[in-house]
Amino acid sequence: MSTRFKTSMFGGFDRSDVIAYIEKTGREHEERVAALEAENETLRKENQTLENTQRVTQAQLLKMQDNEETCRRLRRQLADAEARNQELEQRCAQLKVQAARLQAYMSAGRPVLAMIGNGGADVIKEANCGYAVPAGDYEALATIIRNNVLVNKEAFETLGYNGRCYFEREFQKDICIDNLCRILKEDF
Repeated sequence: MSTRFKTSMFGGFDRSDVIAYIEKTGREHEERVAALEAENETLRKENQTLENTQRVTQAQLLKMQDNEETCRRLRRQLADAEARNQELEQRCAQLKVQAARLQAYMSAGRPVLAMIGNGGADVIKEANCGYAVPAGDYEALATIIRNNVLVNKEAFETLGYNGRCYFEREFQKDICIDNLCRILKEDF
């Protein structure tokens, strides 16, 4: 299988020139393939690094979204707590006024007829100085007035004396200081 080439004189190629050209282009092709494979490997590694970075970034983003939701929830809880605290402060102020009024009635020896919460009602019951119904229970108050106060006014006035005795026994300055010291000693 012999191929004949035109000689270089007539515009042809030598066989050795063709072989040299093919070998040269083959080497260039192999070098280019090797360079492209190296570049491809580098790009694969960069792509893997970017994918890892993307996963980490997505995880951080999810965590930030969770943190934002937690912050929103905590802000709502804080607002609720502040509102509740304000309510409690108002209620505390009301209770101070109620306690002061109750002590004033007791110190004056006046019987007490009150719509009041548990703390005040407990004192009234313990001192046996009057009648207490839950706050806002007008029907119960009317019933007590009809059945207890108006029926026996002398017994109702006696309750005022009981309140004065309780006041002298429990609310005098020296007694309050002694009670406070006793409570503090129990805690320590």
